Amino acid sequence: MDKTLIMNRFSKARPTYDTEAVIQSKIAKHLAYLVNRFVDINKVERMLEVGCGSGMFSRLFLNNCKPQKVYLNDLCSDHKHSLSDLLSESIYFLEGDAESIRLPDKLDLIVSCSAIQWFENPVNFIRNCQALLNEKGCVAISTFGPQNLREVSTLTGISLRYPTLDNLRLSLSDSFNVIYSHEELQKLTFKTPVEVLRHLKATGVTGISKQRWTKAKLSHFSNQYEKLYQSEEGGITLTYHPVYIILKKKDDGK
Repeated sequence: MDKTLIMNRFSKARPTYDTEAVIQSKIAKHLAYLVNRFVDINKVERMLEVGCGSGMFSRLFLNNCKPQKVYLNDLCSDHKHSLSDLLSESIYFLEGDAESIRLPDKLDLIVSCSAIQWFENPVNFIRNCQALLNEKGCVAISTFGPQNLREVSTLTGISLRYPTLDNLRLSLSDSFNVIYSHEELQKLTFKTPVEVLRHLKATGVTGISKQRWTKAKLSHFSNQYEKLYQSEEGGITLTYHPVYIILKKKDDGK
């Protein structure tokens, strides 16, 4: 995983992300709802959000919960400017790769919204969160499953390695009780394949590859896309595969 490429692509997408990230916005709202439903937010005094980006989830959560200390982490230093209205003596921006930097401990809640799919080892990262939590601490995650952006990955052969929901549940069951898990498919419709590529660029998702689009490659991609992925309503589809999982630390890690 090229973290520098990922950082650069998301930094370039910062001005357009909140407008274009329609699915990610829905996911953030749903994850905020799930946290309010399954976590006792009145007892959350210290929390960490991993991969906070421009603060799409952060703002939703902090409207309802006022922890004593909040750590907002992101790989991209540029996002500190996007979060300037949130940052205070109790809300800190923590820059860096969450898989390698030292993270705060004694946390009541760790959240990550549409971010850990960019990690080298998402499952191992969540496992390691267990050591950062207080007793009865929780982890709330939204990520994506194997069907995510399947139209583009089928035609280009390029895709992230998305864990299945079953794999997440099984792999994390030693350290956590699974309080809630769910997955779904959501589709967007575009007029042309070029619009799909522009949408992905505007949301930073092109951080997966340095692929250059020649005129011939773009023409072939567009022809195949229009042939295979027509929408019933007209236009073409792009599939997202959101996955949600809420975890609670087991007593003594058992």
